Amino acid sequence: MTVDAYSIALLLSAGIATLMALIALVSGRWRAGIVRAFIMHGAAAALWSFGHFLERTLIPGVEPALAAFGSVGWLAYLVRDTGMAASPVVWFTLCTLAADRHSIRAWHKTLLAAFFVTAMVLAATNPITGWILRLDPDGTMIVGWPNYALAAIALCIGLLGTYRFAAWRWRLGGRARTSGVAIALAALAPTVTGVAWVVRSPDLTLLTVNPAPLLMPVVNLLLLGEVLRQGFADIIPVAAARAFASMSDLAIVTDGSLAITEINDAAARELPATVVGGRLEDVHPDLAAHVRACLAGDRGHGPFEVRIGESIYEGRAHLTDASRADARACMLMLSDVTELRWAHDQLHRAEAAREADADATTLHAPY
Repeated sequence: MTVDAYSIALLLSAGIATLMALIALVSGRWRAGIVRAFIMHGAAAALWSFGHFLERTLIPGVEPALAAFGSVGWLAYLVRDTGMAASPVVWFTLCTLAADRHSIRAWHKTLLAAFFVTAMVLAATNPITGWILRLDPDGTMIVGWPNYALAAIALCIGLLGTYRFAAWRWRLGGRARTSGVAIALAALAPTVTGVAWVVRSPDLTLLTVNPAPLLMPVVNLLLLGEVLRQGFADIIPVAAARAFASMSDLAIVTDGSLAITEINDAAARELPATVVGGRLEDVHPDLAAHVRACLAGDRGHGPFEVRIGESIYEGRAHLTDASRADARACMLMLSDVTELRWAHDQLHRAEAAREADADATTLHAPY
């Protein structure tokens, strides 16, 4: 086993990526699609770094793509390639969910899965097929065209995800724009250097080590800060999460774009279409209109009444952070007042009937 400064840095990089993924996992919000995507992004970065560490320490000086089928070098190569192939896929998924909070579309999933499976099959079978990298009889290493094709596709996926994220943050303005640009620029570094490493000429000495695995945790670190600061992973404080879930009133939390970020059990029962990551206007347009009114002002909105099925609810909307436009969100609280309204109606009818009887008695009274 050979250990040098680069291999130690790779191991630390894998540890940091794993730690950040675990932080997101234990935050209690892993059911949200964007948090799951962040966890997968951390796992991909960890595999990428750890795979390079294994290659560097177990088979130093040997091109891992040429390792014998089933050997230790081949297994290390698969670990590294799993993280490398998954990174653009989960990055695009993370950026798509962050930009519009819609569940990623079926055709997105199909294309991304096809890319990942193709990359893994080509990597696993390279000792037999030589489609990624092969040795000529004279000992010259030849890079196969599928390697260039996969690198180009990975670059396009990564750049498209970065563009979506940067465009969304740019529209928000303020500090959101600044942090969005910083994350986008940080994300470009491992993307570009990773592709450069994949398509490099075997005789090129400019890139003696792959810097991409070391840069990935930097992106994750910036993203983790955004996840925690923006409230993606911790909109509801952990200490109050259980009380929030058990409230009898319906409670729905949305972000500034009306994407649903949290619901309690009562809301899930009464509005089955309400899911984390969905759009409030798709579930109940009237509620979405009240949330817009709340977000447009500096104070809460309400009270107001809405009908859900056969029930009548009195609602109020509260800003979760009125001081920061880039982190503004809204909590919607709905109380069932159906029985109260029925009692009011019965009371009004009884009063109307009493007044009618009194009028009739006066009209027919003898003079």
